[in-house]
Amino acid sequence: MIEYSESRAVLVGVSRYEDVAIPDVPAAANSLKALHAILVDPNLCGWPEDRVTVIANPSTASKLAQQLRRLAADTTATLLLYFVGHGTLTESGELCLVVGETDFADPDLTGLEYRHVRRAVLDSPAQSKIVILDCCYSGKAIQALSGDKNHFANAADITGACTLTASDSAAHVVPLAVQADRCTSFTEVLVDIVRKGIPGAQEFLTISAIYPELMQRLRAGGLPMPNQRGTDNIQLYPFSRNAAFVRDETADEITRYTLATTDDTVYFDLAELGNQVISLLGRRERQPLLLEVLQGMREGSGIYQLSQVDGFVEEVVYIGSATRSLPERLMLHLNKIAGRRFLSLEQIRFSHLYFDGDPSGLIPSPLRSDHRVPEWNRNGFGNRDPGRARDRALLKKDHFDARHPIDLDYVIEPPSLDAPKLSHVLRALASELPYIFRYQRNVSDFDVLEVELPAREAPVHEVFQCIAAALGDSWQLTAFPGYVILYQENVIYPAAFRCYRGETVIEQVPETTP
Repeated sequence: MIEYSESRAVLVGVSRYEDVAIPDVPAAANSLKALHAILVDPNLCGWPEDRVTVIANPSTASKLAQQLRRLAADTTATLLLYFVGHGTLTESGELCLVVGETDFADPDLTGLEYRHVRRAVLDSPAQSKIVILDCCYSGKAIQALSGDKNHFANAADITGACTLTASDSAAHVVPLAVQADRCTSFTEVLVDIVRKGIPGAQEFLTISAIYPELMQRLRAGGLPMPNQRGTDNIQLYPFSRNAAFVRDETADEITRYTLATTDDTVYFDLAELGNQVISLLGRRERQPLLLEVLQGMREGSGIYQLSQVDGFVEEVVYIGSATRSLPERLMLHLNKIAGRRFLSLEQIRFSHLYFDGDPSGLIPSPLRSDHRVPEWNRNGFGNRDPGRARDRALLKKDHFDARHPIDLDYVIEPPSLDAPKLSHVLRALASELPYIFRYQRNVSDFDVLEVELPAREAPVHEVFQCIAAALGDSWQLTAFPGYVILYQENVIYPAAFRCYRGETVIEQVPETTP
């Protein structure tokens, strides 16, 4: 099931504008209410009221951007963002969302450029991310940067991101004289699909079931065509219960995997298939997560589970997939666990199945169905750098990094650190450490500065002390529960537990949130 306690829906609607050159859109206010109504309807989408934030008629773009960033950063399960109102283009051709104080002549200075929204969503730790834009030129959110690897709906390192937009150019709304009780055309059709359901579809309406129906109805009405782009298996996200669902106990066996059938497409219930695969994983032989075991595995895509053994008790802690190489993915997990405190590789076992094709679609769906979500699937276990924007963020107390912080006593082998130039040492650390080491790039002094390192293998904290001493007090090396950074700065980070500055080592207790 969806983990609503860790999810957040943010609904933004702008219907009134101060600039007389920008016409008011009463239908936007109606759309905001209509979408909120289906989201919190227990018979449809089922979101709890307290997990839905409604922002009506925000005045300033900067405050809206800040609020979106805060809400997105605090969401770990599903992040749903909806915007309805005017959209325009800047001189550079980028989508800009129009807010109450937007000046028609200077939208780039007074509106909310979509790149800020995209960055907030990209930086969010949410597992599933859905953005619905009902405004003019909303298709630019997909098209303008469709080749940009940083666009969140194309980013290969983000699981389950989807952008659904109303139009590439002008969105449609009925004339102002009849907008009093009408929604915008895109939202009106979307809400109607959810309220009435889709006959013949499965019990839950996934995005893959909703989008073709949405496109068909908009086309039939001569309305602008929507756009949709998603990563991984987000198309199987259960957006709502199907109000038109009728259970057929006599259905043929093969149809129990089918979500919906159109003229040329069959959608399958990967959650049911995933349940069977996970059950099969549970019956497979457990192997120790050791280098020699992984080196003996053949290459190939597949799925796997990690178990933690404590005496006679075994608990599945993580279920994952590898689209290219199972041993390579498991090696990443081995290295990460090896560099953590309060966690021993001797406790970890794994089982696996090779898969002919892309197995990623089998993973998140069963995690929302009959099987309990493993602990590490919901508390931040992974190998991604959170990025500079997240260095000031606090972890939740049950986050993987908070429970199993990095080990600064991890021993570095001498061959990895045999070059005296600081640039070589930093590259070696980033490559060899079992956790992320991020440092300031393009610093010419790194190529000339030499570091006196221990002549023997040594704990990494001793190496950090040598680096900090060589750089002096204007530089700071900071250890967070999950990673280490090096920048020219003098900052106290609430989430850090140690920092090195010149000859000084500062210890602190990292702050967390409940």
